[in-house]
Amino acid sequence: MLKTTVSRALDWVNLNMNNSERIPIISLSVSWNYDDPDLKSKIQDYIDAGGLLICSTGNDPVNNDEESNRIYPGFYGSELAGTNRIYNIIT
Repeated sequence: MLKTTVSRALDWVNLNMNNSERIPIISLSVSWNYDDPDLKSKIQDYIDAGGLLICSTGNDPVNNDEESNRIYPGFYGSELAGTNRIYNIIT
């Protein structure tokens, strides 16, 4: 349900990025522990349209760069994401 809500919100934001209801910054205080290509694509579309995404990285004191501890969508902004990195994500 949570990811469905985030997905629908990103659909609306992306649809309205070029009009008066444009949202230039999103603070996303939710996270999950697995890659989701559909949500990643929507986040990339938002960033490509000029948006800035601020993401939580969880509440546990762990190294989120380790593969077993990766928290999404914040990890999409990590240098470890390599060529799959999405810029304009702040964690």
